[in-house]
Amino acid sequence: MVLPEDGPLDEITAFFREVGFSLSAHGEPPPKIDPRTLPRIARRPPPYTHWVALVSLATGETAHRWWGGGMSEEAAIRSARARWRYQEEPSPSQPTPGEPRKLP
Repeated sequence: MVLPEDGPLDEITAFFREVGFSLSAHGEPPPKIDPRTLPRIARRPPPYTHWVALVSLATGETAHRWWGGGMSEEAAIRSARARWRYQEEPSPSQPTPGEPRKLP
C-alpha cells in the first residue's frame, strides 16, 4: 500500500491546495513549553531542522505554523501530509454517519 505522503512532492503540494492551503517551509522551531505540562512521550521535542506551515489560500494567514517537521524541507512536507492523513482524514475502518461499523 502506497501512502499519500510517499508520493511525488508536487502531488502533495497540489493536495494541500485542493483543501485550501499552501505550504510554507521555515526553520523556526516551535516555542519551548514547560515539559512538566506535557505527557512524558512529548517532553523531548523532535530535533527537526525544517518545518512546514499551512497557509490559508482564502486569507493568506498562517493556519498552523508547525504542521510538519523533518530534517529536510522534503521530509517536513511529507510529515505534513502524513499528519493530515492521520488527523484530518477518516479512518477506512470507521463508518460514515448513519452506517454500521464494518470490521475487516
